Amino acid sequence: MAEITAPAQAYVPEGDRRKDSVEATSKERAASNWEEISRQCWTSPDVSKCAFSPEMMRAKAESDQQTLLAGGRTRDMISGFGLVDGAGSIERTNFKPNDGKGGENSAKAQSILDRNIPAEQRLKTVNELVKAGVTSVDVTTADGKQHKLRLEAIGAGKSREMVHAFLSSENGKGSPLLRGIIDKDGSVEKQRDRKGRQVSFEGSAASRIEGGTNIKGAQVEKREQPHHHHNHDEEEKPVQRQREEKQRDSDQRLKPLPDPKEVVRQKELEQRRERAEQPDALNGKAARMLQPVTDRRILAHVPDAMYIGQSGKVTSTGNRAGETQQYWLAGDPARAFARAQEMLAAKGKSIVVSDKNGAGRTVDTQTEIYTRSNGGTSFAAGRPLASNHVRGNAMDISNYRDPDVFAALKAVGFRQGDSRGPIKNDEHHFSWGGTPRRRK
Repeated sequence: MAEITAPAQAYVPEGDRRKDSVEATSKERAASNWEEISRQCWTSPDVSKCAFSPEMMRAKAESDQQTLLAGGRTRDMISGFGLVDGAGSIERTNFKPNDGKGGENSAKAQSILDRNIPAEQRLKTVNELVKAGVTSVDVTTADGKQHKLRLEAIGAGKSREMVHAFLSSENGKGSPLLRGIIDKDGSVEKQRDRKGRQVSFEGSAASRIEGGTNIKGAQVEKREQPHHHHNHDEEEKPVQRQREEKQRDSDQRLKPLPDPKEVVRQKELEQRRERAEQPDALNGKAARMLQPVTDRRILAHVPDAMYIGQSGKVTSTGNRAGETQQYWLAGDPARAFARAQEMLAAKGKSIVVSDKNGAGRTVDTQTEIYTRSNGGTSFAAGRPLASNHVRGNAMDISNYRDPDVFAALKAVGFRQGDSRGPIKNDEHHFSWGGTPRRRK
């Protein structure tokens, strides 16, 4: 692509600049030949490399920077893109000096909303933006409504990341736009729902963007830059923006110190995440049995939870009959379970988990069981927050009486019952107590 240079315009500072003057300047800039250039690019066959390319954004940023420096001024960056009647005109693009990533990140943020780009590639773009520090993008749709695009990448062990993009709705709640799992080798996989079925890369919010053509603006990261001239930014910022910044500064000063117990808990959770999917003695088949859990309700308490390749009925306070879902365990017990299955496979046998609430459980599921048991008096049931099932450390085994199954479970660190031994009338309950030490 040929290099495009925008005509520099001298910037004359005015101490008493009014809001209408700022808007007039914005309109004049939109009417410049940059708009015509963008329109021509939009109608060209190779639009993906023209209208919102990093090269064009950097060229525009450098032109604006020189214009501002000529007037002895610098300004904060708010980058926006406008699509007017199907043309790719740039309504306003005010870049910070020396911020070479501004245009590139803006173009990447815009590409997330383009449904003409494969969902797998857009998920990789989300991951790149999160790693670059961009986790939130303000979006204005064609109907003038403001939305927030939230980006996140959650580690699922050392070799995988769950990547999500959520678009806020009118009531402020977020709806999934993109979701998927990115492996270390760059491959992208679909996530699974509670029943173990694969879900599409695009979520319910995808239909609201229609290929990105109704996106009017996208506001991305703001980075502080050193200023070598007198700063007149405050007199040019809208009053509402000044109020928001003052409120944010006030909130930060009044923010209470973190609870020491919560700090310890978060550290433990992070350590469990790091242990997830660590290399072990599993062969290829046993390793493929385990998949990272994607259910947020489970991950909130067991961040390294893994699906173990078996399913069963799972009840809840809202559904006492239960529905079929994938069984899961915490990371270490899950890998121990896979090793035991590997040992039994050589004998043509396998561990069979109970067909109802047989493995890890959410607090809600354990609450339903505990309530139905009349507080553990009608049948054995642990308190919701004290149960090994909720921690992902226990499962109920249907064929535990098989000597080979019992021996395999014991060999990898499972014990019948809990630390006090087998539980009366609940003999199929096994909990994980840690990998046994090998004899020297």
